[in-house]
Amino acid sequence: MKIKEPLSLHAAPLLLRIAVGVVFLWAGSVKLFTTTTYSGDDARLLIELGVVAGAADPATPVDTTEPREAEASQEEAAADAAEDASADQTGDAGEEIGEAVDAVAGELEEKVDEVATTLEEQVDDIVTAVEESIAKDLGADAVVARRLYSITLLLHRASHPEEGRGSVWCSRMSSPGWVTSLAWLAALTECVGGVLILIGLLTRIWALGLAMTMVVAMATTTIGPAMQSGGALLGFLPALRLDEPGGAWVRAWRPWLFQLSLLMSCLALVCTGAGALSIDRRVLGKKSGSTRHSSKPPAPHAPGAPAKDTKSKRPF
Repeated sequence: MKIKEPLSLHAAPLLLRIAVGVVFLWAGSVKLFTTTTYSGDDARLLIELGVVAGAADPATPVDTTEPREAEASQEEAAADAAEDASADQTGDAGEEIGEAVDAVAGELEEKVDEVATTLEEQVDDIVTAVEESIAKDLGADAVVARRLYSITLLLHRASHPEEGRGSVWCSRMSSPGWVTSLAWLAALTECVGGVLILIGLLTRIWALGLAMTMVVAMATTTIGPAMQSGGALLGFLPALRLDEPGGAWVRAWRPWLFQLSLLMSCLALVCTGAGALSIDRRVLGKKSGSTRHSSKPPAPHAPGAPAKDTKSKRPF
């Protein structure tokens, strides 16, 4: 008893707090402080909900026709000036040489223009191909936003299902303001709750909040979609898919089992509290019911009554 009682009352809650606190602190921090790219329907839905602003218009291509024409005219003017100067210096005797030079210069100029035109066309083709590839990958309405807005998308789609499927989220809490606020609330609860559970402060309150977060997560990501699909096991569990190759049943059940483990761990902390190694015990002075001693004095021994043999009773 001297060893089992401290382990059950102190070590078990501490191990639960470490597991729950680390998982939720990591999950909340990722949602709050990292971003991701939403594209396609996700991006358009976030823009329609007013969560993020629309993608900026693509930059207008710079028209380089006028600078090229100006440069060509300058080259022509310089060539004419050179021709005039050469003609003045050489006079009539150098006309033949000047004509030959002009012919060679003209041929070189034509070849340079052809090469420049070919290079410009190739560069334009490469730029166009790259722009089309980026637009295809990201979508025309791609936006960058915090990862917590994925919860906004989940809640909105849970309350606005496809035709023929039932809703798994309350319609009164499906407005853009509600789903966005709940996404922030879930991320903050995970991050702050993870920290406070790790140090053991207000453990029962935050464990209850995290348990409610996990209930919503299960309703919108695993149990809810399974119920909407019509092929759920027992009416609410993901289908087993044992006949599908590649471990499809494992991929279908892994998220739900992970969420169930976190939910049960949070509820266990609600029941047990933070344990002795916590701020709750130091500040609030809470004690376990099994270690609490009664302050009532022992009942007086009645005269003539047999004395109770307390030494023969041994605790288990």
